[in-house]
Amino acid sequence: MVLSAVGTAFATERAAPGASRAPLVVLGTDNLTWSDLTGLAGSQDATTAEAASTVLGFATSNEPLNLAVRTPADRTCPADGWLTLTAGTRVRAVEGSRACTWEPTASGSGTATSRQLADHLSTQGVRTSAVGQGARHTLGAQSTTTLEEALAGLTGADPTGLVLVDATPQGSAEPGSPASQPATTTPGSTHDTTDDTTATTGGDAPDDAARLRSLAQALSTTLATAPAGTRVVIASLADNEDPGPQVSVLPAGTTSPRGTSGSLLVGASTHQPGLIQLTDLAPTLAQALTDTTAPDFDGQALTLPATAHLTDVQEEPTTARAAAGSAAEGTTRDTDDPRLSALADDALHARASQRTVIPTSLLLVGVAALLLAWAALALRAPRDRPGSRPRRRVGRLSQVAAVAAAGPLGVLLANAAPWWRWGSQGGIPAPWVAAPTLGLVLATSAVLAGCLSGLVAVAHTSRGPALPPPAASAPGATAYLLATATVTAWLTDAALGARLAFNSPLGMNAVVAGRFYGVSNTAFALTAGALIVALAVTWQVLGGGRRRAFMVVGLLGGAALVVDAAPQLGADVGGALALLPALAALAAGLCQLRLGALRWAGVAVASGCLVAALAAADYLRPQEQRTHLGRFAAQVLDGTALTALARRLGALVTPFTTSTTALAALVAGAVGAAALLAWARHERRRWLAGRSRYAWLAQIQLAQPRTAQTRAEPTQTTQAPSAHDQGTQPQVGQPGVSCNQWLRPALTSLTVLTAVAVVVNDSGITIAGFVLASSVPALLALALGSINVAEAATSDAPEANST
Repeated sequence: MVLSAVGTAFATERAAPGASRAPLVVLGTDNLTWSDLTGLAGSQDATTAEAASTVLGFATSNEPLNLAVRTPADRTCPADGWLTLTAGTRVRAVEGSRACTWEPTASGSGTATSRQLADHLSTQGVRTSAVGQGARHTLGAQSTTTLEEALAGLTGADPTGLVLVDATPQGSAEPGSPASQPATTTPGSTHDTTDDTTATTGGDAPDDAARLRSLAQALSTTLATAPAGTRVVIASLADNEDPGPQVSVLPAGTTSPRGTSGSLLVGASTHQPGLIQLTDLAPTLAQALTDTTAPDFDGQALTLPATAHLTDVQEEPTTARAAAGSAAEGTTRDTDDPRLSALADDALHARASQRTVIPTSLLLVGVAALLLAWAALALRAPRDRPGSRPRRRVGRLSQVAAVAAAGPLGVLLANAAPWWRWGSQGGIPAPWVAAPTLGLVLATSAVLAGCLSGLVAVAHTSRGPALPPPAASAPGATAYLLATATVTAWLTDAALGARLAFNSPLGMNAVVAGRFYGVSNTAFALTAGALIVALAVTWQVLGGGRRRAFMVVGLLGGAALVVDAAPQLGADVGGALALLPALAALAAGLCQLRLGALRWAGVAVASGCLVAALAAADYLRPQEQRTHLGRFAAQVLDGTALTALARRLGALVTPFTTSTTALAALVAGAVGAAALLAWARHERRRWLAGRSRYAWLAQIQLAQPRTAQTRAEPTQTTQAPSAHDQGTQPQVGQPGVSCNQWLRPALTSLTVLTAVAVVVNDSGITIAGFVLASSVPALLALALGSINVAEAATSDAPEANST
């Protein structure tokens, strides 16, 4: 009691949150990239060149970044960007609208909290001020305020803490009508009369030079008028003209929980150098002003300095009478910062990835579909010789399938080459960039397959088949090694930050992705499909048996599951929910165990418990180190998780309701699946009637390769198989090497994987295509390679028996 009284007597009054922190001014614009700025720095127009010099000079003395502005729409309109800025979560201004319009209400995810940044600051006693159409729209301000008036409010008895400025050229029009010609007034002038309901369309929007001049004037006014210590943030909030990463500048001294890489800040939510998300700005601003953040913010905060040094105040921009040459000399000095070149190159990389993702996806999935169709034709016996075996066609198909199995690995490794720079101009990828990129992917895949095929051929020549069935053939061994390498490479890259998978020809780019590290949905589908094949074949190669099944699936599959799901590594919640049931189905199939409804319920509970344990472990970490998994756990605890779940469920149907192409692809896929099912039923009836042209495949299981038979011959030290191993592997001396031992469990596991992954991942049906692309070539090469080996053993059977 005495100590507490003494402590109270000597205690000092605690300052209110943010009381000692300098105010913040956010200058917002749209459709400006680092390539735009560096390109306009060399403009023949002296005013534009000087404006670029002002903005670039400010960027080089502070922290330049790329800003990913993705919202629920395919492109981010200015209204979407401003609402997302103040909501701290992705918001779409007008649901279903193709035009960029200003409306007094918003719809889509996060609409109930579209102004929660202002509400959070208000509860903490921080005053806000809005200048310009976008800022007033998001803060709900009714009165018009000029930039000079807002900056004057930063000082006084009750100062303003945050000033939001829409620095785009302001126009005026009747409420609800299209905007008139771009106005010449700027937020820095005293005549800002824009109405909140003004609609803006692409044709009426100002060009890059006009936006840059307006931004430079607002910046110069802020630097010259704002009180000492004011922190200034620049952000381009929309990309409706050409979707891609936008310009962002944070004050010098800003830090990130992820540190820096190559002199660039590493985004707290993206884990990528020089890249943050638009949803990161709300928690960053809130923490900078109040030392707290709202729990509903989706992004992660960066730490701004308490004050900023405005010693490098720019002079007012020169007039149009200034010499263009002197302006160009000044901008050359400003653009020497290597950070700006790196950011411009990263933005180009992201845009090029966006243009190649669909062609590359179609290539991988199309090759798998063509291989299946080819196999259906090649394995049919001739009508006049139903008992003959098309050995030559089978061998050729298995070789092509082995090469195609290198596709997923080739896509990943191809991103190590600077393919996105081919033919680019002014930060815009070449319109034909997809063609050479696909050629690079094919060449990389062919080289990988050729190198491994050469190694396998050398091993086979020197000492016979290097691996037992089903990898005894050269195509089978190549496909097995490629499947294993695919799993290893993709998971290793994800654990190291996804540097190769990020902005790859297959996606996970900064234009559309919501997360830029770990295992993406595409990476999971490719990795999981190859993993199931690799585990099943590894079990068969090791000799089979229940004990080996639990060892292979438990150790190797469990290790892959940890890398995929751990918050510090893959951070893939949907992948964990889908991979665990798939591994359970594989282990049960290899052990010849039947999973009933009760056991499947246990698997579902185990999957949920695994994700809950990972979420709890991530939630217990400091808030600045949490991933989206820990933040979701926090949302579950405070009751705000339904919005995130609704967004994921909506993502399953949104692509098909907003895109005619996606809907047509869905219909075509459904028709193709129905046709395939009808064909399978027809062939099954013919099989049962003894008239199937695939009946010769059943006879292949009666043949065993001589090398495998030699391995299986008992010796004096050979132990008899235990009771639990009987029925799960070929008995000693039994002349049968059946693909059903590994192929059927693998197919069952892949079916479970695909069904669950499509439901729990927001990528929807596209997951099925990527699982098909990574598993079908390897399965065909291994299964058809087993047929070749078995036929060779059949032809050598008399010689083997006489021996």
